[in-house]
Amino acid sequence: MLSLWINARISGVTSAKPFILTNILLHLLNTALVFVLVYQISNSKWIVAISTSLIFALHPMHVESVVWVSERKDLLYGFFFLCSLLCYYKYVLQSKRWFFILCFVLFALSSLSKATAVSLVPCLFLVDLILRRDLRSYRLYADKIPFIRVDHWLYCSQCSVRW
Repeated sequence: MLSLWINARISGVTSAKPFILTNILLHLLNTALVFVLVYQISNSKWIVAISTSLIFALHPMHVESVVWVSERKDLLYGFFFLCSLLCYYKYVLQSKRWFFILCFVLFALSSLSKATAVSLVPCLFLVDLILRRDLRSYRLYADKIPFIRVDHWLYCSQCSVRW
């Protein structure tokens, strides 16, 4: 809603065109993020990255999210989700803690955009598998705990049981 409000403050509410243009720009940004993520994960195979990002960009499933003003949440969730995955990938490769913190903040923003962002935790395990990390390592599971706890806090606020 904040994104739509900012869009309305900048361009007004007399036409849907500025909102749709913003959605198109977000979709193009998400497509670029898909390219970067696949390019890095596939060991710099640009053919794989280009074909994957083209399928992502042109797939009919994304049409509603791009042309409907009310579906901005999908685009924002995707943007923060992909950025979070990229940060986690960098964190695993470089072991710099600030990449992990940024990954977590981006995950929280993605979760606030759309509840589907809870699927990031299994995706982080997939990144671990792709990078051939030891799945028996305590560290691998300990890194996921903050993500699970924030899920609990964001989506079970009515629960009487707290972690």
